[in-house]
Amino acid sequence: MNVLTFPAVRRLAVAAALAALAPAAHAQTTYGTYEQPLEGRRYETMRALAYYVDDSAQNAVAAAREDARHGSTAARRLVPTLRAFASQAADFHDRLDNYDASATDAPDDVNALIARARRINLRLRATRALGSTAESWADVMDGLDRMNRLLAGQDVEVPPAAGDLGDYDRDYGPFGGRDRGPVLGAATGGLTGAPLEEFHQLAHALDTAVSRAHQMAWQHRQEYPGASDNVLGVLGRLDDKAADLHRRADAGTVDPGEVRPIVNQLLADAQQVDRTLRSEHVFPQVWDEWARAVDVINRMAALVR
Repeated sequence: MNVLTFPAVRRLAVAAALAALAPAAHAQTTYGTYEQPLEGRRYETMRALAYYVDDSAQNAVAAAREDARHGSTAARRLVPTLRAFASQAADFHDRLDNYDASATDAPDDVNALIARARRINLRLRATRALGSTAESWADVMDGLDRMNRLLAGQDVEVPPAAGDLGDYDRDYGPFGGRDRGPVLGAATGGLTGAPLEEFHQLAHALDTAVSRAHQMAWQHRQEYPGASDNVLGVLGRLDDKAADLHRRADAGTVDPGEVRPIVNQLLADAQQVDRTLRSEHVFPQVWDEWARAVDVINRMAALVR
């Protein structure tokens, strides 16, 4: 019997393997440092695994948001933490895509991701109701385990990915990635070249800023009992919209005609939130972060005007 055909058994094995990992594993780590950089097939494998963890983390966030919409308080509380991890995983993915051995210490980055992921895994194990979120998180843990073994000099396989992010063909091409059609925007009148790359960067920055503002407001909610529920509800909805726009930018063509109404509505909503925060003098802890988010949306609006 092939035990790998049973996802639950595989996840238990992955969890057991990660439980034995020490966050600081430099004594066993050979690759990914300045002295021993990632090269050739090992680099390609690591880049694909960074894609896999990034994609899986985004899926876990989406699953938790769906659980939260169905009334799960545990999921609602977990979403900001998952979003913060997903942002960290996306940053690591970006650094691997633009790998510079003199500026990237892959073992340190992977150890930091593992330590954070293990804390989240403990919360998920304590909240058994979040089945779909835990299922997606098992893929994150699996990808991190493969990264850790690759850096220690072992040969690992690249697991199949859903291919929801825009650079799937490049990252998974060496491993038989499917043809996902033309380059984003190339045949549809969409953004191309430098404007497309800038929009991707802004979508990532917006997602991060709104998520951080939402998380900070949540942490200070007890200080503003009169207004916190309403403001937090609006911030949560904008958090979801920013995440959806980020995924849209990564996964599909950025057509100004389609994206412009989305960005314009986001801008109007964000400006209204900014006015509310300041006029009611609530959550001053997030004012600067929210101003950055409004500035990012303004720059996005200029790109798709």
